[in-house]
Amino acid sequence: KDRDRKEFRTAHGRIVRDGGGVEADVKVAAQEVSIIELLLTQQGTLFDFATEWTKSNAYKPGQRQVTDAVYADFKRFAQDEMRGGGLKPEQVYAPQLANLEKSFIAAKIKGPALQQLKGVRESLQSEVRLDLDR
Repeated sequence: KDRDRKEFRTAHGRIVRDGGGVEADVKVAAQEVSIIELLLTQQGTLFDFATEWTKSNAYKPGQRQVTDAVYADFKRFAQDEMRGGGLKPEQVYAPQLANLEKSFIAAKIKGPALQQLKGVRESLQSEVRLDLDR
């Protein structure tokens, strides 16, 4: 508890407390990230596109870098990555989908339910395509 922690001052007057490691001077709430942002960042698609883009485009200070044409190129790149297997939307939910599949198997649920689970994985790809257009 904070009340049990001793307060000290550094040579420059900053307050520090014992027993808690390093604390931020200013706490900032974490920004919410959409599933598509998580997916594109986590699986390296944004980085890979940026790497490819910089090979043939020079940075121009003061000019808008991400134009509608660049974004259209990015969408094509992301869709090509999905088709080629480099971008897997279902990976965001992989642990949950795997647990659900194990539960189905353990409960001897077969047929339509397992097929629908496969459909969920496929529909995630459609959702990513739609999100890229939003």
